[in-house]
Amino acid sequence: MKRLFTLLTVFAAIWIGSPAVAGNATAFVASLGEAVVAILENPALSPAERVDRYRAQFDKAFDWDRIGAFAIGQYQRGVPREKFVAYRDQFAQHMTNIYAAKFADYSGERFLVKGEWQFGRGGSEFTALLVRRDGSDPVKLAFKLVRIGEAPRIYDVVIDGVSLLVAKRAEMKGIIAARGIDGFIAQLKRVNAS
Repeated sequence: MKRLFTLLTVFAAIWIGSPAVAGNATAFVASLGEAVVAILENPALSPAERVDRYRAQFDKAFDWDRIGAFAIGQYQRGVPREKFVAYRDQFAQHMTNIYAAKFADYSGERFLVKGEWQFGRGGSEFTALLVRRDGSDPVKLAFKLVRIGEAPRIYDVVIDGVSLLVAKRAEMKGIIAARGIDGFIAQLKRVNAS
């Protein structure tokens, strides 16, 4: 899991130096990259301020409703909207805390954009290679975006064929099965508070 978040961080931070790829989603991702780099390069920020700023960027960049719904899968059925929103907000905070903790791993790897493809009704997929400094095989990445109104949002990251959504769903399934959605929300709150 650490590798996944490190790679997403590198993607966000390096994208602005990559060759241009056509499409509105490219400008969206470049903007996210610029914001993340500004946070990374600002030594005056406290850890709490960094998390707050990452959260603001991620709230604009990620489709937390879609990610959260997929992550809990069948357990979303019958959950009232207000309880889903409580879960989604805790889940988004948890993911933001994890991303923020992993940003320290950024070490200037090169990121090569392979292309952007449109699919469905407003969907985009970016493919790229992360070229490692040690010369080992590059990592294959794909970022899936969907439009919400006019705005693109990230809803999945695939690294060497492994989907973030699928990995999170598998991780959470057992917890929710054992504790229910209320128990899972309570666990997320405890983790987020620590």
